[in-house]
Amino acid sequence: MSKCELKVTESLGLLDRKGANLSGICQKIVLFSISKVNPLDPLPREQTITVKDFAEAMGMDEKNAYRHLYDGIDSLYNASVKFKEGDWEIETRWVATKAKRSKGSGAIRFKWGEEVHAGLCNVRNGFKSYQLRNIAKLDTSHA
Repeated sequence: MSKCELKVTESLGLLDRKGANLSGICQKIVLFSISKVNPLDPLPREQTITVKDFAEAMGMDEKNAYRHLYDGIDSLYNASVKFKEGDWEIETRWVATKAKRSKGSGAIRFKWGEEVHAGLCNVRNGFKSYQLRNIAKLDTSHA
């Protein structure tokens, strides 16, 4: 399967939550990460994204992909999601740890937050699938 044919399958709810508050580039990083894993396989808690793969999937040159990916992982690291668990209102981080590879290697590595990882893995409440290329050109989180 070529990079432009990657398919995203996500649990309904986590990215649709009012409390998710993700920018467009953060959503693209999350969706790209999800698309890299067969929906029947467990989502790894730690993932690596190369600039080359991200650029190809998003239809952008590597220079822009590098900037978007590195800025995006910083934003995703600082982003949180809010949800309810019984009577408790919970806010948790999307990403627990992040790493940027050194000069010239063009990749990021990160570890999902525990609750976010569980939410991304939970497909018992339904899921949806679509071609990643269909969201690659979107430029806002509301699009």
